[in-house]
Amino acid sequence: MNIVNLNNLRNAVQSSHVNFLFGSGCSRPYLGTLGNIEKWLTELMNLEEGSYLCPYSNRIEASLLSAYIRCAMSPCIAHERFSNDDFDITLKDYISFYTTWNSILASRANTLIGKKINIFTTNIDLFNEEAIAEAEVEFNDGFKGRNNPTFREEVFSNVLSKLSPLFVSSSEIPTFNLLKIHGSINWKDGNGIDIKYDANCETLRKVLKKLEVIQKVILPIPDEDKSLSELWTEEEINKLDKDEKTIEIKDFIKEYEKLVMINPRKTKFMKSVIDHHFYELMRIYSNSLESQNSLLFVSGFSFADEHMANLTVRCANNNPTLTIIVFAYNKAAAEYIKDCLHRGGTSRHDNIVVVTPTDFLSQQDESYKGWAQQQTDHKLECFDMATINKFVYQQLKRMI
Repeated sequence: MNIVNLNNLRNAVQSSHVNFLFGSGCSRPYLGTLGNIEKWLTELMNLEEGSYLCPYSNRIEASLLSAYIRCAMSPCIAHERFSNDDFDITLKDYISFYTTWNSILASRANTLIGKKINIFTTNIDLFNEEAIAEAEVEFNDGFKGRNNPTFREEVFSNVLSKLSPLFVSSSEIPTFNLLKIHGSINWKDGNGIDIKYDANCETLRKVLKKLEVIQKVILPIPDEDKSLSELWTEEEINKLDKDEKTIEIKDFIKEYEKLVMINPRKTKFMKSVIDHHFYELMRIYSNSLESQNSLLFVSGFSFADEHMANLTVRCANNNPTLTIIVFAYNKAAAEYIKDCLHRGGTSRHDNIVVVTPTDFLSQQDESYKGWAQQQTDHKLECFDMATINKFVYQQLKRMI
């Protein structure tokens, strides 16, 4: 059976527990992606003793973290975003996603399956929260309480129902579980035990103030696919003053480490096992994929994250009733995703489908192909948030 044919996909949505995995590609064009920052931070941690980079390791680390902050964090609290076209476009795509799937959940014929959808995301930005507020849909973000909300994983098991006053009967309300498996810029440490809600992103604002102090010593990070030692020659590095703002750089790194998130290093997975909350979120992800008749849609995510690739392939092998559909931006992205998944293990049940726009279009009927070719506002030439919403999810909404 060709699962990406819309008729088959509609049947799968009707009878499955639906989950989503969002990566950084979903928050484009407003936010950037990690690029090679994770690789470089990992290389920095494993520098051989005697390397010419060692005396400047703190400065290099601060520079790499600064690049990460600029692409994925600071734009989330910048005032100029409210008049930024890219911000408006990105938020609109998220809102479209939530309104579309809220309607699908409400209309789904199968009453034996709950009206709950899990949104797993490695993104630390606030686009999901802002879109949910704009769309006015019901959601759980894991926080419990009003005045000083505390993160509690059991909240994700809550089910919302509406009671009919006339017939004294209840019906389940469509609900989205938002599980930020790498943390968030609006989380803060509650004395090393609990995660507290940081509504004004005060922790991040303190980091940005520390970053301002050391801006003059931050090294430019090129957008190139090189190893860390290839970014700067020994001659270029030796021209730097290794004692310049040393204390301020350490203060910045110390403040950065207070952010409640999985840092972009390969050793982050060791921390996720040690830290109870991040471990629990990964357990929920695993359990959701191992549930009978589960469906996972993946977008904006390359599976370059080795831990996520390993865990996802393992769940696919453990659960032959699981179907995973990965929307690849284009053919090149599809090959990269397949390679990353292959490094995570071999899929035994052929239940992971990586689909490009060309693949998807080829599996539809002639009327759909004709309609797709007539569209002028968006062409089915790549799979970003906007095109997935329009050419896949909104068509499912029409059919359900």
